[in-house]
Amino acid sequence: NRQCFCRTFGPSMPPPPGPPASPPPSPSPPASPPSLPPPPLAPPPSSPSVGPLPCDELERSSLSTVDSCALRPNVLYSGCPSSTRRSVPQINNLGGVGPEGDATAEVMRFERIGFLDNVPFDLLITNSTPVYYGSEACEAGCDGVGNGVFIEMPVQVKTNYSFSMRFVDPASGDRDVTLPAFFLSGFDFDSSSGGTDRERMSARADTGTFTFSAGSEIAVSGTDPRVGIEFADMGSGPVPNPTDPLDLTPEQLAVTITLLFQNTSSFSLNVAYDDEGASNLGVARNVFFAFTPTQLLNSTC
Repeated sequence: NRQCFCRTFGPSMPPPPGPPASPPPSPSPPASPPSLPPPPLAPPPSSPSVGPLPCDELERSSLSTVDSCALRPNVLYSGCPSSTRRSVPQINNLGGVGPEGDATAEVMRFERIGFLDNVPFDLLITNSTPVYYGSEACEAGCDGVGNGVFIEMPVQVKTNYSFSMRFVDPASGDRDVTLPAFFLSGFDFDSSSGGTDRERMSARADTGTFTFSAGSEIAVSGTDPRVGIEFADMGSGPVPNPTDPLDLTPEQLAVTITLLFQNTSSFSLNVAYDDEGASNLGVARNVFFAFTPTQLLNSTC
């Protein structure tokens, strides 16, 4: 038990007041925090997110750039090197930048690229911003390695451009054709040694929607396919170009994206090649697309 030792004091006069106290000094402003580097890109999803495959809908349509490119084989455009002789789209002059300088329209068109319920349709590609192919303009269109299995889209360093892909019925004046389900995969979103540059792509469903799976070296930004989702290389380093979309090495798969579209007649893409330190502005890289699934999917029909 605590004990209390107490003393009793009688009343006393209060002491005379002293001089007023000085006000406390104003606090010093906080030091400015040091500049921080930009936050790192968000990591990609940890597992494929395409989800269950709508097999019945996928079976209603077929898409093949190989068959379409085969309609115009062995073409060498004027002013292009002989190494670029290849099969080509029926029109190959997106945005009026060639390589088919005497084309009848400023578009890229793949005739009879597919069938919906056994009825043929075309793929019409149109640009919504100026197109920048850079030094790789002669490579645009059907790829020269995979016999047209890929659509090859060059993009000049420090630039980007946007374009839409529409499925149309030429027999009815290019009326839109809505496909119940189909795949589109993008390949070769890599960077140079040291990761000083990178390739990226944004995708938007103009009609319908899509889900996706992204490789382990792809950062994903955005959640709404109707607004747009961006896919960007995170510094993978150089990766060899693909030759077969269904047989990718682990390194190629890491820089690949697979989209599953549903109830879609039109979608938009933006491709970009970033490199703030580039001095040769004519340099370009190629992005590859194919209407196929890839090994990113964990199920098949």
